[in-house]
Amino acid sequence: MSVRPPRPEMLIQLVSKVMECKTKAEDYYGVEIPVPKVSYMTGACGGMMVTDLLSNEHELRINTVLAEDNLEEYLTNVIPHEMAHLVTHVIYGNVQSHGREWKGVMSGCYGLRPSRTHNMDVSKVKRTTRKHRYMCGCREHMISTVMHNKISRGQTTRMCRHCRMIIQYVG
Repeated sequence: MSVRPPRPEMLIQLVSKVMECKTKAEDYYGVEIPVPKVSYMTGACGGMMVTDLLSNEHELRINTVLAEDNLEEYLTNVIPHEMAHLVTHVIYGNVQSHGREWKGVMSGCYGLRPSRTHNMDVSKVKRTTRKHRYMCGCREHMISTVMHNKISRGQTTRMCRHCRMIIQYVG
């Protein structure tokens, strides 16, 4: 799935919310909050704040597919959630992602309930996982692609819990 930028009118709303969160945090804490670079991502994650600890540059990644279908949720919760990570980094340094400092920013500065996850429908963006068929002496086993690759490379083996035989790939 390729990453597509948001529609211009949606981008304006998202960036406006970023700036609103920035200003609100600056007023609340009395410190300057940097403006993050905005980029786009895919997958089931709503957004992600990435901080390069060496350069101290910040990047807000937005899932444009989810944002298009859930713009109000993005403006109300996702953007403040991600900006709270940036504010937490500026105020407290490198601390736990969803720890008490971040929760304090969410509830104190933004007046929102701190939540690690979203409840948006991810059926448009969720990848389907392929399973690989393995057999032992007593049954069939369906193995994930990650585990299949490790077995194929000889990095691990898997044994059936029932017959105690090592499972073998059958396609």
